[in-house]
Amino acid sequence: MSAPSFSPPSFSPPSSSRTTLSRRPRHPDGGTVSERVLGECLRGVPRDKFVLMTKAGRYASKDGGPSKSDFSEGTIRASIDDSLDRLGVEYVDVMNLHDVEFAGSLDQVINEALPALMEAKAAGKVRHIGITGLPLGVLDYCVERSGE
Repeated sequence: MSAPSFSPPSFSPPSSSRTTLSRRPRHPDGGTVSERVLGECLRGVPRDKFVLMTKAGRYASKDGGPSKSDFSEGTIRASIDDSLDRLGVEYVDVMNLHDVEFAGSLDQVINEALPALMEAKAAGKVRHIGITGLPLGVLDYCVERSGE
């Protein structure tokens, strides 16, 4: 059985943003700058013309050191709201818990991070919830215990 095909909706971004969007903006200083740049690019684009995904849980270090992970309920809640503000939108289509294998405890992912995302989904801030990570056993563990 083959996977269903997906075609994102077509749109024409403002001419000043067209090049930036086609390059899938990333910034070496981490997601917060990328989200700000993307938010600027999307200003004026009808919200039903794009699918927007972002992540929470793994964060770039502000001092140039290694990235850090924080899957606590409070940090995930704040991360969702901060991302929405930076992106300039009322909701994201997918919010991923990113690199869950680096969580201090997968039980924290299950008992704190996922409930925070489910609360955001119920509030209309997040449409779909995703989890990223390796090895696949980590994902299986999270899915089996998520209750979803």
